[in-house]
Formats: sequence, C-alpha cells, structure tokens
Amino acid sequence: NPSGKKILIVGDSITVISKYTWSGIFQTQRKDLNIEILAKGGEQLTAWMKPNLEARLKTNKYDKVYIYGGVNDCYSGRKTPQILNALQSMVDTVRATGAEAVVVTGYDSDIDMGDNSTKPTRLVKTRAEMEKLLAEYRVFQKSINIIKNAIIVPKISLGVIGDGFHPSYAQAKRLYEHISKY
Repeated sequence: NPSGKKILIVGDSITVISKYTWSGIFQTQRKDLNIEILAKGGEQLTAWMKPNLEARLKTNKYDKVYIYGGVNDCYSGRKTPQILNALQSMVDTVRATGAEAVVVTGYDSDIDMGDNSTKPTRLVKTRAEMEKLLAEYRVFQKSINIIKNAIIVPKISLGVIGDGFHPSYAQAKRLYEHISKY
C-alpha cells in the first residue's frame, strides 16, 4: 500500500516471514500498512539484528520499528546487560531516523516456557544448563522496561509453548493481536 505507514519488524525465528508467525499475521491482516520483516531464525539481537537494522535504516525510512529479540542471545550465554545495551542502541538508532521504536517483550517466559524449553539440545547438553539459560532470559524479560524512548509492549501469556520457543498459529495470532495494539 503506497499510502500506508511504513513499518519494519525486526526479529528472529519467532518473527520470520511466515503465515504462522505474529509478524506474518500482522502483514496479512494490516494491508493498510507497508510492513517489512527483517528477521532470521536462530539469530541474536546483539550479533545479527542490530547490524542488520542499522544497515536497513541507512537506506530506508520507516514510521515505526518493532523489535522482538533476546531469547537466542540468552540461550547463547549472553548476559542481560549486554543485550539491553544493544537493544537501547537499536532504539536510539531508530529514533534518530524519526521513527517510533516499539520493543516487544513477547510471551510470558515464567508461564509459557514450560518443561520442553529446558530439555537438553545438541548445543546445550544438560537440563541444568538449559534452566540456567532460561533463568537469564527471564531476567532479560523483566529488565526490558529500563529501555528509554520506546514503547514497551508488555509480555502476554499464550499458554505453554509446544517446543518451548515457537508459538503455534493460534498463539502467534494472539501475540499479533496483543502487539498490534501498540
């Protein structure tokens, strides 16, 4: 839509372009907006989202930028202060272009990331290590409200996430409905 507001959504696998993600549902439901999605599964806010957002903002102008990330950072061993610093820098970069910054807290990790999220993987070998990483993500989520000059979308409970990380279509639709109010 050439006359609609221009929106950029930045994220990881929870946000990739798909008819099953909150951002894809947003893009489908809001044809009155020009929505672009800059997201890649498995990527971190600190290492991928931040530089790719900065590059995109050098060549494109947006009215609003949604940022949803941090889980891959925490599960890769990054600590909350480092992630928050990168997130604040992203917000500052967005604001410097004249766009509104919206930081998405996401689903409620205290309720929705059940036992499945703490099962060991090929990268994290023990349940204890998974629980430690989940604890860090919970600290990160609780700390997001310190970000300045951005709209903070509060977390919402979607019910237990099947694989511990990626919402089902019904959960993604609820997430979209919540986030799109901001």
